[in-house]
Formats: sequence, C-alpha cells, structure tokens
Amino acid sequence: MARLSSPIRDLKPHYDVVVVGSGYGGAIAAARFTAALGHRPGWRLCVLEQGREFRPGEFPDTLAGALAELQVDLPDGHLNRRAGLYDLRMNGDVSVIQGCGLGGGSLINAGVALCPDDEVFLDPRWPAALRADLHHGLRRGFVSAAAMLEPDTYPNRLPVPRKVEELQRIHDIARREDGQREDWNRQNPDRELPRPWEGARFGRLPINVTFTARRNAAGVQQQACRLCGDCMSGCNYGAKNTLAMNYLPVARRHGAELFTGVRVTRLERRGERWLIRYEVLDCGRDRFDAPEMFLSADAVVLAAGTLGTAEILLRSRERLEPRFKLSDRLGTGLSVNGDYLAFAWNGARRTNPFGAGRRLPDKVDPVGPLAAAIIDLRRARAGQPLDDGIVVEEGVMAGAVAPIFPALLALAALGAGEAPPAGLARPLGVALRRLGRRVRLDRGGAGGRTLVYLVMGHDGAGGRVELEDDRPVVRWPGAEHQRFVDVIHEYLRPASGWLRAAYVPNTSRLITAHTLGGAGMGEDAGHGVVDHEGCVFNAAKGPPVLPRLYVCDGSVIPRSIGVNPLLTISALAERACVRILAAGGP
Repeated sequence: MARLSSPIRDLKPHYDVVVVGSGYGGAIAAARFTAALGHRPGWRLCVLEQGREFRPGEFPDTLAGALAELQVDLPDGHLNRRAGLYDLRMNGDVSVIQGCGLGGGSLINAGVALCPDDEVFLDPRWPAALRADLHHGLRRGFVSAAAMLEPDTYPNRLPVPRKVEELQRIHDIARREDGQREDWNRQNPDRELPRPWEGARFGRLPINVTFTARRNAAGVQQQACRLCGDCMSGCNYGAKNTLAMNYLPVARRHGAELFTGVRVTRLERRGERWLIRYEVLDCGRDRFDAPEMFLSADAVVLAAGTLGTAEILLRSRERLEPRFKLSDRLGTGLSVNGDYLAFAWNGARRTNPFGAGRRLPDKVDPVGPLAAAIIDLRRARAGQPLDDGIVVEEGVMAGAVAPIFPALLALAALGAGEAPPAGLARPLGVALRRLGRRVRLDRGGAGGRTLVYLVMGHDGAGGRVELEDDRPVVRWPGAEHQRFVDVIHEYLRPASGWLRAAYVPNTSRLITAHTLGGAGMGEDAGHGVVDHEGCVFNAAKGPPVLPRLYVCDGSVIPRSIGVNPLLTISALAERACVRILAAGGP
C-alpha cells in the first residue's frame, strides 16, 4: 500500500479546509468533506498531523525501538522528540498516554467499538438538540462509523486466549459466589458483602481487527490478525482496522492532502480567513529559534485530540479577542472516562499477558488481540445508578515494552510514579535505554501468570486543562479518590482472589488513554465551548458561533461515557459532518 502522506514541500499557502489532527474526528471529517466537495474545481482540503506516518512493519517491536518513539511531557520539560508515536503526559494529578501519528490513537489503542448506554446521552450536559436526535441522527452516526471501521468479535474457530479464559473464570465464579453472597446477606444483614455480580455479563468484544484476509470497506487489502498481542505498540501485519486503513485512504482518494510532522500551535482570524500557525518537526528549525510558519484556510476543523484541541484554543484565545470571545468553559469538564489499570499478579494459571514483539506469534497458544473479552457490570443489579457501572476488559502488555513490566508493576504497587526531579528527565531516558539492552523477560514466571485489567467507569468530569509556561497541564486534585475507583476495587479485589492472585491496583496517580472534554458541547457559551454540531461558540456580542471553526474529537464530549470512546467520537463526527454539509459547509 502506497504512503498516504505528502512531503511538506507540497503544503500550499491556502486551503478551503484545514483539518488539524488525524484521529477519529479528523479522519472522518477529511473523508466526508472531500467525498462531498472534492470534485469542485480548485477546492482543496489538507490534514495536518503532528506525528509521522507508519506503515505495517514499521512499528517498534523491541524495547529500544519503543523508547525511541516515546515522548514524555514532564513538569520540568519535554523528553524526546515531539513526533514520537507514544505521547505520555505526566501531570501531578492525572497522566495521559495518547497516540501521535497519522491515524492518531487508532494506531495504539485496543480498537474496542462499544456503544455507551443510552442513559449517558440523557444527561442535561448534552445540548437539547443532540438529546432529541439520539435515535435518529446520532444513531445513524453509529451505524455509519461501524460500517467503515468494521468491528468484529474474536472468532470461535481460533484458539481461545488464556487471558480470555481467566476473565471468563472470574465471571463464572462470581455468579456462583453471588448465590452464596445472597445467603450470607440474608443471614448477616449488618455485614453485607460488597458489590453484587448477579447482572454481570461476559462476552466477546467488538474490536476493529480483521481476522480473515480481505479487502475492506475502503477498498484497502488487509491481512488476517496474527494474534501476536502487539496492538498497543502498533500492528505490523496490517490486520488492525486503524484509520490509516479506512477513513484516511478514502480522504486521500477524494483529493485530501495529508502532511505529517506538522505541529499546529494557534489560530488567528485575518479578515474572512483563518490563519493557522504551525511548526515543522524534526527538521532542525527549533535549533535556530526559527519563527513559526503559517497557512490560511476558509474553514478549520480542530481534531487534535482532547489535550491538543484545548491547547490550541487556549493559546488562540487572546489573538481572537476582542472580535470574538471563547467560552469561559474552555479547558473545563475534563474526564478520564473512569479509566483504571490494575493487575491480578501471579495467579494459579498462565495468562500469556505479553505480546510477541520480535518473536514469531504462537498459533497454538496465542496471546490474542490487546482486548478480546469483557465483563459488563453496567447493569449488575436492579436500580443500579448509571455512574456505578463499570466494564472490565482483559489486556496485554506489548512485547516491545514487556521487559520492563515487572518494574512498572512494582511502581504501581508501591505508589510511586512521581515525575523525576528537575534536570533528571534526560538521564532517565538514557538509563531506560541502557536497561532495554540488558533486561530479559521471564514469560513463564509470575508475570506470565498475571491478568491485566482494563477498566472503564464514570468519573465526575472535574478536571481542567490549563496552559502553564505555554504548555498544557491537567489539573484535578483528588482525582484518584473518586467514587468510581472504590467501585472498581470492590469488584476486582475479590475477583483477583478467585484466581489465587494478588490484586495490584494503581495506587499512584490516575493514568488514562481516554481523556474527554475540555471543549465540551453545551446549550450556549455559558454551558459549553461548542454546540451540538461542533461549531465553536462566540461569547462576545455578535454571531453566536465563530465563522467556520469546528471541533471534531473527544474534547466535545461533556462527561464520561463508561466504555471505550472511539465509536462514540466517530458517531458524533459522522453526525456533525452530515449536518454541516446539509447547511452548505464547511
């Protein structure tokens, strides 16, 4: 398959539409707008992506390779290059891991395509127009997204991964224990056992993975999954349905120009056009303090991810005033989507929790995809509040980072994880690279009998994104003490015991791959940053929204949704594109 991106020298000074970011929202906007408007003479759209393009076979499969692609934002500075695939933001309250490359988070996520409960969309934080459109436009958005992403469940014809067997074991024991729990509670009403499981549901996850070699809905040939478990480090076999396999090729086919290594810093309004200021990464300009570059556009779609979009808007705020004023809600309402990472350490049975890395995948005893099964506890008992529901998925540590798994687990268990003191960021990176050359993983030891829990629930969306020294930071004091964390412990502590394993929670700061909010939808500028179509509110006198400026990513979601958010982000983007095009835009 030919590369999708174009060389930076082909970037033009003006476009009709500029899309910033190539994750789910950006890729969908690029595909839908070019398909509808790309035939017009002289009409142009480009996508600007901070990371670089990866083709199958180019993703890291060793620790040294993974560390070379790791960029870490620390309180005292930035470690490694800003185009690194794995973008880790270390904050005092909440840390964030996100993908940075052509295709955004789809390159390194589990590809789980779950729909949230309808009740999530009845929350009054959503605009009334979207709540009223739940069973029409938004539902069609879910259908359109699924038709392109083509999620599938792990086939029965393939060997069942051990980690899936262990998760099902928890479910089966839980249901049996639940009968005993009811007897106990009847006899001991003053000492009720915690968290009933009677409504727990076990099943296979819908995941954006191809299990049979085929040509997909976008016309791209894909290979069958090798069950290597390295989804998190990047699929080297072309089996994962990333955005580089579907929406982005469609956009390219209809005339979109895709550029990588371009970091957008802020927007300005000049006359009737948008000015997009950017810097080109990994070309040495930063060594000479070179000025920012810029291009112009008639319309801009911000889809740089939750933190990236908030950062650009926060930095643009002063440049837009007094003509326009962004909502005071900008940067607020940040959610980690109830994300929680925990482990059942050293159980009685092997779980194969490590990806193959450079090893040949085992066809007889496969690791399986990053996540393949779920225990759904969103309706575990009658009358359960929405925000008490969680989902538990099993996970895998990619083979490239598996050698440092014991150290990471020890950090979690000891409550460590503090950012290195000022001046130690670079020596830390050097030390980790040296470690990667020496360490060897005992796949058959205690680590090989560990179950990785990937959990999502509901938090209070009480975080903030702020600029500090012109860099985005997440503020959320007490984030780790929210109710959803206690709910998770009450389920997983006994569950780990049933596997004869030690429960190892993440006792340091929360870490999430699913930040939402920061530019949330609302009824007006007093309640949100964007409207139900992603149009950015103008809080000053004049037009209610800024002209032809849209936000189309997870930052528009005003609350946690309790499941992996990719399908919801995609559905909202599909709906927004339909409505924007129907109104004559973008």
